Amino acid sequence: MIDKTEAARIRTAVEANPRQSLASLERSASGTSDPRMLFLLGLNYFRLKLYDKAASAFLKSAALDQKNATTRYYVGLCFERLGDTQAALREYMAANALNPSMQKAREKVIGLGAALSPLDHRPMVVPQADPPVVAAQGQVKGDSEESETALSRLLDDETTGRVPKDEQLAGAVLWEGRPSVLTLLGAAVAGAALVLLPRLLRMWVAEWPEGFPRYGAAGLWRILEAFSLPAALVIFIVALCRWATSRYVICEHRVEVTKGFVLRKHIVLWLHDLERPPIVRQLPFQLLVGTASVIFYTTALPGRGRLSIPGLVVGVANDLATWIRAHLLWQRRRMLKNFVSSR
Repeated sequence: MIDKTEAARIRTAVEANPRQSLASLERSASGTSDPRMLFLLGLNYFRLKLYDKAASAFLKSAALDQKNATTRYYVGLCFERLGDTQAALREYMAANALNPSMQKAREKVIGLGAALSPLDHRPMVVPQADPPVVAAQGQVKGDSEESETALSRLLDDETTGRVPKDEQLAGAVLWEGRPSVLTLLGAAVAGAALVLLPRLLRMWVAEWPEGFPRYGAAGLWRILEAFSLPAALVIFIVALCRWATSRYVICEHRVEVTKGFVLRKHIVLWLHDLERPPIVRQLPFQLLVGTASVIFYTTALPGRGRLSIPGLVVGVANDLATWIRAHLLWQRRRMLKNFVSSR
């Protein structure tokens, strides 16, 4: 295997002039089992926009070095350039699973997950991030049987002799965040309206003639004037506490919501427990500030069986809901396929 210094030198040459370095790289990579050399060959093909050859070289490199997230990311780029968005999404998910801190892979997962909407007529599958296996004939195939065996061993305590880690079951973190600061803007607007209301009522009542209606309305605006400012402060403080203490995490297989200032709650919802897809809802005050809530309904939750992720920007809420719908559709298709194959 070539060392990192030599690999960096070759990569610089590839970036500078890919056509000139192609012939020497093809000779060096012929019959080699060096994942770095195969990656550089794929990178050379990629720079020349030969995406089919680049994907083949990257996949061979990924099979030899299955923990390299960058290689899987480039495989996804090749498939995306070739128009195979489902295969590209699979590779981006694999890269994100290998390196959750790779921001560009996470953005690709969410972006392609939103593009593959269940409303499309094309088939949509969100594949698992299983490592590719290069067969003896040079064909690339999914290692589904070995991945199923590995998963069963992971979940079987008697086989492994240990309890699987929580993050292994939850999958890679695809998105995490908190309510948008627009929710604070909405609370400030609501507080300002509450403070102005008694003053507007006072100006309106001043034009009324003497009598019982005017005295009654005057008493009402005095009460509102006494309590409007404290109520506005309470509204803003509560909104600020909710914004500061709420945290949302979307993983491959579950949703986590942490909220509450006094009564702290950590709610975990596994996606396979959802009986129906989530919905995006906007209340009137959310329409004013451009936020929305993602609502989950399931009998797995106590009480009303409802979990809400409020205060998200409308675009983010729609992207998350679309990705979760795609994941649910994939899970149901996979369950149906496993059921049919077991009959």
